[in-house]
Amino acid sequence: MNAPSSPSSKLASTRHFHLVFFITLLTSSVLAHAQPCDCSCTDYDHLVGLTDQGSSQILHIDQCGAACAMAWALCDDALARSSTTQPNIELLGWLSGCWQSDSVEAGSIEHWLPPAGDSMLGVGRTVREGTTVTFEFMQIRRQDDGNLAFIAQPNGREPTTFPLLSLDASEAAFENRQHDFPTRVIYTSQGPEKLQARIEGTRNGRKVTIPFPMTRISCDDVQ
Repeated sequence: MNAPSSPSSKLASTRHFHLVFFITLLTSSVLAHAQPCDCSCTDYDHLVGLTDQGSSQILHIDQCGAACAMAWALCDDALARSSTTQPNIELLGWLSGCWQSDSVEAGSIEHWLPPAGDSMLGVGRTVREGTTVTFEFMQIRRQDDGNLAFIAQPNGREPTTFPLLSLDASEAAFENRQHDFPTRVIYTSQGPEKLQARIEGTRNGRKVTIPFPMTRISCDDVQ
């Protein structure tokens, strides 16, 4: 047997019905008043309510209440659309070009192609005593779920994918918590001529961060 509904659940159900009712029947009259995400009519219980009249209840609203109902609905729709917006790979344009490592000898570089076709391709190498000791093929590309991901293949190994964690005009962070080390790869623009890459993760129970500072060079000067 179902338990009787509580007064609060009845009120929530009634409010939901009222909102649907407003949107369906009053759209044309409230559009001129609605300002999505900036409605000053915030006192719902004051604007929309039920008045007891004998054994029945009469719905009463005013024009502002109707306008707010539409505004709230439009705002919810805008937020739903923005939550599914795909990250823009063009924001990573600052990463393209050739970057010389500041911490190891000349010839240790990363080279990134500009964004195109929802992807960026990169290659890197580390030189010590005139010999290439490590190399890496890299991608930043759109995945099937619409998100971006950093895909690393150090020394020709199988690719490891780090889905995008955050992206803005000067930094991109990628994370794969299932990977042993690193679990996070971060690129930060420090102006047009400086780039800070770093990897983060846990080793022996301790958080480890390894920075890779770099300086932009002309790709014609790559040794």
